[in-house]
Amino acid sequence: MNRRLFWSILTMSLFLMACSTPSTTNPAQIIGTTEWHLTQLNGTAITTPVVTLQLTDTTIGGQGFCNSYHGPLTIAGNTVKFDSIASTRRMCVEDGVMQQEQAYFAALTATTQVALNGTQLQLRDASNTVVLVFEK
Repeated sequence: MNRRLFWSILTMSLFLMACSTPSTTNPAQIIGTTEWHLTQLNGTAITTPVVTLQLTDTTIGGQGFCNSYHGPLTIAGNTVKFDSIASTRRMCVEDGVMQQEQAYFAALTATTQVALNGTQLQLRDASNTVVLVFEK
């Protein structure tokens, strides 16, 4: 094989690998004491307030846009389920905060897959769409 063709193929392969979407991760890999901070909700960047997610072997919890929350965590093979999320019932009066929080809880309950990409945690729904992105 000629060298120019070899290097072209190698360069293109590396480029495609760098641009690829991270594969799903075994959900057990995200369990621990790390507190994740929300950076995207349904494709929209989130900078304030600080929304958090913490996971144990059997539960999730954290601080939403207005209320703290918790719920059970179920892992079955490579799928994950956050269901029956309960939260405090404070009413936040800032424009849009309650709607963001409802969208956040809906995205959590729609999650079926997780993917780790460096310090980034992506939560995906059944159609493999990224619904939430967190950073350490």
